[in-house]
Amino acid sequence: MVFCFKWVKNWWLRALMLLYPVMMVTTLMYFGEHYFVDGLAGFAVVGLSFLLWNRIERYWDRRRANAAPADSEQTDSEQTGSEQAGVRPTVDV
Repeated sequence: MVFCFKWVKNWWLRALMLLYPVMMVTTLMYFGEHYFVDGLAGFAVVGLSFLLWNRIERYWDRRRANAAPADSEQTDSEQTGSEQAGVRPTVDV
């Protein structure tokens, strides 16, 4: 739910998206399936994974941005047919 948070513009939908995990933890504690500390640990794991993934994406973006000027310095004889036609090859990361 929180993964899609940045694409949702309605404030009430955002509130529901944030309320869902809180209510889920509350329900799990109420029915005795988990302790309060389990909920805190779950929120910490999700927060740290989002933080780590954002840093990885920034690193990849910087790497692509730094590699792009080097690609454009190739001469016409070094380019493949698709590059000469204006089609850039895709890079699987």
